[in-house]
Amino acid sequence: MRSLNVTRFRFSLAWPRLFPAGRGGAPNADGVLFYSTLIDALLAAGIEPWVTLYHWDLPQALQDEYGGWASERVVADFRAYAAAAFALFGTRVARWTTLNEPWVFTMQGYQLGTHAPGLKGQGWAAAKNAVLAHAAAASEFRALVPHGRLSVNINGDWAQPWSSDADDVVAAGRALDLGLHLFGDPLFFGQWVREQEREGGGVVAAQCSGSDLSPSPSQPRTALAAGATPFTAAESAALLAATPDHFALNFYTAAYVRAAPGGVDGGTGAVAGFERAQASGPDGAPIGPRAASTWLYKTPWAFRAMLNHVHARYGAPEIVVTENGCSAPGERAGAPKAAAVADDWRVDYYASYLREAAAAVRQDGVVRRRAGAGARRRGASASHLFFFSPLHQPLTTYFAWSLLDNFEWADGYDAL
Repeated sequence: MRSLNVTRFRFSLAWPRLFPAGRGGAPNADGVLFYSTLIDALLAAGIEPWVTLYHWDLPQALQDEYGGWASERVVADFRAYAAAAFALFGTRVARWTTLNEPWVFTMQGYQLGTHAPGLKGQGWAAAKNAVLAHAAAASEFRALVPHGRLSVNINGDWAQPWSSDADDVVAAGRALDLGLHLFGDPLFFGQWVREQEREGGGVVAAQCSGSDLSPSPSQPRTALAAGATPFTAAESAALLAATPDHFALNFYTAAYVRAAPGGVDGGTGAVAGFERAQASGPDGAPIGPRAASTWLYKTPWAFRAMLNHVHARYGAPEIVVTENGCSAPGERAGAPKAAAVADDWRVDYYASYLREAAAAVRQDGVVRRRAGAGARRRGASASHLFFFSPLHQPLTTYFAWSLLDNFEWADGYDAL
């Protein structure tokens, strides 16, 4: 990585590697040595470590004992794990995130059952507990790593209205409510989704077609996400006290969204009155070229739109893109070695997305000066590469995902 001029490296700790039973006693010495050695090697190479506490590998003992994230008991156990990690590594690591993509492990793991632990109907309880676990960990962080910065890796696809029809525009806003906003809002506002006023067919968020950015002002109002239970006043206060120091965005792709009475959101199972489309748009063409993954289409214009949306909605003092990348088509089918090494499809993906990030910076005011960037993502033991280096607020950093071939959570080395 040093030979590539990498300046920042993101990796995730494995909770069960440090505490195989999930809690109690001294941490596993072998696990501590592994991470301590890695951190020291990074620092010796002049590479800043960025650490994520949780990337979906809950200790099995806690799932067996009380149902994992579906139980309120996980909050105290996560707090204790976080405090131990901060105490062990916090003097050498300043940049942390508590949870990677809580939308994925709560909704797919506990609501739809498509990811481990394969449960259904418990996702909204898991989502609330995940948010409160972040708040609990943040209170430990402020005491143990006072010089540090803490956030949550929030993922979300851009929702592009199928047409300019008011119903489609509202549907796209609802899709964002059940995507990016589902965790963004409680983490930054202390409550569930702050929907937008939709009077007169007003645009819910800045919408983008191609590179033509057309933001429309909106006025927030409070509303509960479908199926979620309200936060108490004390819980909201704790969330506000734990507001992330920056917005950590994981972004890959976009989808067209159109109004559909009775339509069910495929990501949460909520009856939301919309449907998504990627493979076929209003003109019959896909929303962009498809990667090897069935869900991932190359949509660089949507990256710019999402950066503008995050900046306008959340007003975070800093935006960090903690994941962005793609699976290249043809590699599994045995692409010639020379073509795989040239990697033209992936190179174009990164180049086009970075051009749109630069446009967000230079033309839209998301960043006032060209920033640098960096990157990676983790499967079981993947790592992050850094390309871009920070210079100015609010967009400061970009991590490409990933440095090595990614071992996907449910699919291994298959790109699905």
